[in-house]
Amino acid sequence: MTQTSNAEHLTIVGVEETATISIHEENADICVELNTTQRRTRVCVRLATDGASMCQKYVGMWYFDKKTEKCVRFDYRECALVRNVFPSCDKCKKECGRHMHVLQNCPE
Repeated sequence: MTQTSNAEHLTIVGVEETATISIHEENADICVELNTTQRRTRVCVRLATDGASMCQKYVGMWYFDKKTEKCVRFDYRECALVRNVFPSCDKCKKECGRHMHVLQNCPE
């Protein structure tokens, strides 16, 4: 795996994919936007914890569990580089709904 970076972008090239991470500061929080060449269908079959993390702040997020075919809430380390993570159940369902045999109802 190789990494290149500048003040605003970090590019990680791995065996399976290339990802560019854009970092923006807003209200003292760092938002990470992940753009990847990886196909969307592969996002939903990854574990929610298959990335390394150097940050300790936890945020309530959602991931698609391919065994139960449901979107599941979990505590996410904000800076982990993970693909199968969504800010809401509805966004998880929108992205991964094609993998569900029965479409899930998200909590309000």
